[in-house]
Amino acid sequence: NNNNTHSNHGSTKAKKQVYADTQIEQTAQTQRFLEAVDNAVKCVSGAAIMYKRESHDDEMVDILCDNAVLALNMFAGSCEELHRNKNKNVIDLGTKRAMDKFGELESKNIEVYELIEPHRK
Repeated sequence: NNNNTHSNHGSTKAKKQVYADTQIEQTAQTQRFLEAVDNAVKCVSGAAIMYKRESHDDEMVDILCDNAVLALNMFAGSCEELHRNKNKNVIDLGTKRAMDKFGELESKNIEVYELIEPHRK
């Protein structure tokens, strides 16, 4: 009977470890997604800011646009993974984060905010 108690304790400890590992992975996934949101917003905004400058360098604008496309692709991949895992809460958190970032941009630089309107939808 003592052996059975020890076995149950080991099983409970293993379940707690699996739960802790799962929580750590979910936290990391959430952080990666929020970083993808931030990067996508910054890259799209950065390209638009450079484009709006009176003396902009076309090559630099092209590079920034290419990076914006990469950031958006990474963001889309993160969304796909979250959707596949039915992780709506993190998607909602990312949506709020993006809206907050675009809200900041609107209050700081309305011209750029309006220029990137097609990328906000």
